[in-house]
Amino acid sequence: MKQLRELHLEKLRAMVRISAEIDPERVKKPTISSLKSKSILDKDRLFIINGYFDKQIMKDKRIRVTEALQREGLLHSDYAKLVISQLTETSNKYRNKSEIPFN
Repeated sequence: MKQLRELHLEKLRAMVRISAEIDPERVKKPTISSLKSKSILDKDRLFIINGYFDKQIMKDKRIRVTEALQREGLLHSDYAKLVISQLTETSNKYRNKSEIPFN
């Protein structure tokens, strides 16, 4: 009975045993993921932006005025509502740079 159990355990050990080559030079080589991260960093942008850059948004005077009113604590006042309502929409429309077509 004990020998049967040991035989069974040895079969299990053989199934899960790690079999790796001894290669000290492998430790010095870059991994696949580290190579990919380096190639990403070489590009102009780290992430794909599916929206707007902060500089594009800050071109809109309504945003700049709203931010100034927020800084002064006046954003929820009647004065702020009046000022923001009188601002006209800028002619520089935001364009989504995403290549995903929305149909």
